[in-house]
Amino acid sequence: MLSKRILYLSLVLMLVVLGGSFACGPAEKLELYMGSTQSTSSYYANTLTWAKVINENVPSVHITVVESGATYDNLDRSRTGEFQISMPSAYSGVIESYYGLARYEAKGADKTLRMLGISNPGAVFYLVREDSGITDIKGLDGKKFYAGPTGHISAVGTEKVFTEIGVNPDYFIGGFADAVTATQDNRIVGFSKFGAGMQLDASMLQVTALTPCRLLTWTPEMVDLAVKFVPGVVNITIPKGGLEAMPEAGPINTWGMLITFWTTKDLPEDVAYDIMKAINERWASDIAPGFAPCKDVDPLKDALKYLSAPEQAVPLHIGALKYYEKMGLKAPAKLIPPEK
Repeated sequence: MLSKRILYLSLVLMLVVLGGSFACGPAEKLELYMGSTQSTSSYYANTLTWAKVINENVPSVHITVVESGATYDNLDRSRTGEFQISMPSAYSGVIESYYGLARYEAKGADKTLRMLGISNPGAVFYLVREDSGITDIKGLDGKKFYAGPTGHISAVGTEKVFTEIGVNPDYFIGGFADAVTATQDNRIVGFSKFGAGMQLDASMLQVTALTPCRLLTWTPEMVDLAVKFVPGVVNITIPKGGLEAMPEAGPINTWGMLITFWTTKDLPEDVAYDIMKAINERWASDIAPGFAPCKDVDPLKDALKYLSAPEQAVPLHIGALKYYEKMGLKAPAKLIPPEK
């Protein structure tokens, strides 16, 4: 009898100790590394805002933003497990990786990718010095020009279209900051780059503030080629007067992409739900005021609209989907993940 009582008391003491440790011990946060873009991009500061919103409103996770080469770099490093989440990334690149298209044909499809939401649609601008004498895209043939960092989605799309139409610039190699300095120093005629939504971004404004520049426009045929070569690309026309920094420019025909927020199916369902809840609830107060391209975007309705637009779409994360549904929205069939 005594031995049974001792055993009973021992078990009770063990449960008290363990129970106390579970109740009092601090919850360990899930550490997530967010692939971003180069720090010279306006989107980098925006990414820091997103991470701050998540860190302050989702107690179970901690986001660390990592400067990167943007879309393709983020996707490649997700495949190795280095990144678990990414913003910003062009939707076209995510589609390519998910389906094993273009540069991912040899690497194979990455079916672990899942969408969370979007930031905004954005245009690719082609900026050149006025004193270069270049007035159209074909004038870039043989000139020193920067298409973007090696492997960047805008650079890949630009080079494919240029090759198709017989335009062969002497491509400048380096980062965006190098291209800005090289343009200002007249070592290159200009560069192409994602804007801040439908406006010039900080790097373009830096150049135009000191150097007279012009924007080049694409022909409809060239835009059609971009759509053909890069899945998820859209046709963009900016009317004259539509650019705040260059109101005399336009209309500007170019191509653009959807800037997205994605993760993988390995992200816990409740975490994905809470992240999208935080982003949606803090959009108007924290995200949109600091980044103009987000001001006219509905983070939920527009996400479903734009993410489902391409013929080949990438499904939502199951946790994100449940949040969209909780908010009374119905996702198109092509965005429903296999886990549903």
